[in-house]
Amino acid sequence: MLREGGKLLVSGPNGRSYIALAARLSPLRFHNLVRRLGRPSDTYPVDGFPTFYRFSSPRTIRRLAERVGFEVVSVETFVGEPYYTTFLPGLHLAFIAYHLLLEKLLPVFNTHITSVAVFQKPLVQT
Repeated sequence: MLREGGKLLVSGPNGRSYIALAARLSPLRFHNLVRRLGRPSDTYPVDGFPTFYRFSSPRTIRRLAERVGFEVVSVETFVGEPYYTTFLPGLHLAFIAYHLLLEKLLPVFNTHITSVAVFQKPLVQT
């Protein structure tokens, strides 16, 4: 339960990022293979799950929040580090450079990887 006036922080992938595009175009067994390569451990689960993007753009985030009765306080996007390539050091350096480029291109292409939104439950007028 969220009290009246309470805030909810929500984070998810930007559906317009290259990561979301790759996830949509690649089969689930490919995702599982990458997880095995990136985290070779007997204790880490390697089975993935189907990917669906419902929280995919600032416009969609606002629409979904308003549909369920929340006020949108803010919506921000950012790129972040490409943690999924750390097991291949040369490739990882290339993706760090690519992420720096994405950071500069946001105003033109909305290519940031992660979206973060703050919603507020409205106060009930009595």
